[in-house]
Amino acid sequence: MNQQEQKQTVNSKSILRLALWGALGFGIGGVIAGALLIAFRGVSLWIIIGGLIIMGAIGGASLGLVLYGWKRAWHLSLAGAIGMPLGCIAALYFSWDLQLYWVAYLSWGTILGASLGIAFWSWKRIWFLALAGAIGFVLAWLIQWGLREWIPIETWAARDMMTFVTWGMVPGASLGAALGYLEQRRQID
Repeated sequence: MNQQEQKQTVNSKSILRLALWGALGFGIGGVIAGALLIAFRGVSLWIIIGGLIIMGAIGGASLGLVLYGWKRAWHLSLAGAIGMPLGCIAALYFSWDLQLYWVAYLSWGTILGASLGIAFWSWKRIWFLALAGAIGFVLAWLIQWGLREWIPIETWAARDMMTFVTWGMVPGASLGAALGYLEQRRQID
């Protein structure tokens, strides 16, 4: 195996590694957000927003820590904590008022991805991560509804937990893969 092939293999592994870390970080955040929703169901919308803040913070921190260390982890954690609930608020507008569910998830992912991109102060990263977030959330929406149809879930608690974990893992993997790709391109250029 020549040096070019080795570099390609290492870079492909780093994209996969970041996708897994993104899925893990946002997925753990989804478990926490789902647990908050289950524990305090019907209490307040602020509980859901708080869960989403935690979800975005953990997901952003996991990507930042793997890539750059504590300083960037802090920036991405803050960006995720802001982008996740703001994206949800936009999604609620499109889904409740307009009944445009795919647009709702598209906007949620776009806002989350763009907020993570802003932490880098790079237009290229903002646009690329916004696109990756949009794709990730639309895929999460499709998977979530597919799972609800194929797997009979009797309790609302299990359904809500599955929803939050799906909302975390799928976009997290998409955003992680996008960051891995951007890092690969940065190293080549």
